[in-house]
Amino acid sequence: MARKQQFTAAQIQRFINAARNTDPKAVVEIITEAGTVRFLPESEHPPEPASPFDKWKTKRHASETKGH
Repeated sequence: MARKQQFTAAQIQRFINAARNTDPKAVVEIITEAGTVRFLPESEHPPEPASPFDKWKTKRHASETKGH
């Protein structure tokens, strides 16, 4: 019976770093028997809150981090 391969955190970080060095906006996909993991590039603009509550929570969190 074949042993399943598991990736270490260091290996995954090396995969991501190699892809980002080639193309900073690359989508890194790691495909395993258990499924696919996608690491998306950071967005230049944060996503808009989906609901009024999320919008309020985002504003509240921003004011708390500024020290107000």
